[in-house]
Amino acid sequence: MRPHLRRALALPGLLTLGLAGAGGTGGPPPVDAFALYDAAAGLLRTHYAGPRMGEVDRLLTQERADLVRRCGGQARCPEGQGRAAVNGVLAALGDGHTQLLWNVALHPDPSPSPLDPRLRPTLRWEGKVAVVGLPEWFEVGMGAAFREAVGQAAARGATGLVVDLRDNPGGVLDECLAAAQVLAGDRVGLIGVGRSGAAIYNWRTTPQAQAARAWPRWNGPLALLVSPDTASCGELLAYWGQQAGGTVVGLPTRGLLNTLARDFALPGPSVLRLTAARATPDGQVPLPGRVQPDLRAGPEVADILAGRDPVLEAALEALRR
Repeated sequence: MRPHLRRALALPGLLTLGLAGAGGTGGPPPVDAFALYDAAAGLLRTHYAGPRMGEVDRLLTQERADLVRRCGGQARCPEGQGRAAVNGVLAALGDGHTQLLWNVALHPDPSPSPLDPRLRPTLRWEGKVAVVGLPEWFEVGMGAAFREAVGQAAARGATGLVVDLRDNPGGVLDECLAAAQVLAGDRVGLIGVGRSGAAIYNWRTTPQAQAARAWPRWNGPLALLVSPDTASCGELLAYWGQQAGGTVVGLPTRGLLNTLARDFALPGPSVLRLTAARATPDGQVPLPGRVQPDLRAGPEVADILAGRDPVLEAALEALRR
């Protein structure tokens, strides 16, 4: 994880990640393998809502039995054995949103801070078409920054808008939905359905949604660039732009569109990031797994060597039609 990407992918209650020591002199004391594994297992049994939700208990029970055998009756089993056991369960689940972040402390109450300049959207021009780049994590403040960039493009007379999401890995849920409101207006809606079947998140009831309703909306020609590296919240912005009539250009996205993740603290300190909800527009029907482009395009080796961008070129051609 890049040093400036501190914040967790958010459900209600933004969670901030701060780097912690990895142990040794002055670091945290070692954690028993069983304490670590059982803590992670409890969280997975209570909160995991991913595609293989029904298999979690079986996988956890089987892996714990293997952990007991590996530890061979030791009074205190090394932490590394517990990490390996948790990683074994997560590998079996094969869920791109669920992962362990070792030697990281979870701080639930971040102090407000300005948006990192490296994360701000970029604005450049291809003739009279504005190209807004969002290659980085959706940090707190990114929704408003995206609104400002699109507003600048409109004020300068842009005849079309291209939103480049090809390297966007996701980020804070409220922020990407606020950005989506700029492209799709009040059609944007997202309800996260938890393991129990109850809604645990509703975009339209959040303060951010109330504020974003007053933002100006882009109503001109729109194209969105995507790639296999467009993931999670980046996929949500592409999806809602497509629903608003925008043309998606590129290659199919990562495939994390219909799940939402949340972070939980583990002993160590470490963090378990897991799929805690299924993403739906209405609380019932899940979103598709990924965004499929309207126009498939991808760079070939010759394009890269020549400095050409055939994906952007295809988008500009689409906007000219």
